Amino acid sequence: MRSARLGLAVARPIGHLSWLRFTGNVALVDNRINDLEDGRDYSGELSFEHALSPTTGISLKGSAQRESLRDPGYSTTSWRLGLLGWREVGRMTVTAGADFGRLHADERLSLFPDRRADRYARLSLGASFRQLTYAGFAPLLRFSIERNRSSIAFYDYRRTRAEMGIVRAF
Repeated sequence: MRSARLGLAVARPIGHLSWLRFTGNVALVDNRINDLEDGRDYSGELSFEHALSPTTGISLKGSAQRESLRDPGYSTTSWRLGLLGWREVGRMTVTAGADFGRLHADERLSLFPDRRADRYARLSLGASFRQLTYAGFAPLLRFSIERNRSSIAFYDYRRTRAEMGIVRAF
């Protein structure tokens, strides 16, 4: 797949304790294997982050995506809402989050009796360990449970995942 993408990202403080962020993208998509999946993709996300105290905060985000492709069976409209909370515990940051969303296809694919309709949910719990910082980076551990219920078996899944990584310590 090849795509040409144009994006915009804007962040603005609201008072001393909050941030408002917006990102938007538009892309022209060229699927080299399946020409029925060629078309345009539009997406946007708005998030609001607020510090409840010097050590605790929350973030609320909403996103939407429209894939307008050559075959209406592959064209989809989707949205997601998410809530994330964090708390500093010593030199560790603990996070907990939940995301929910829906996706609907414009038409059914010729192989399936129903058009695609998904219901998505994800719960996560994570921590970054600044007490183990090296060269400005700290280890991150995250555990998540994800479920996508779909009318099309290919897109119906459950996933339990453990992630390890590094993040910039601040």
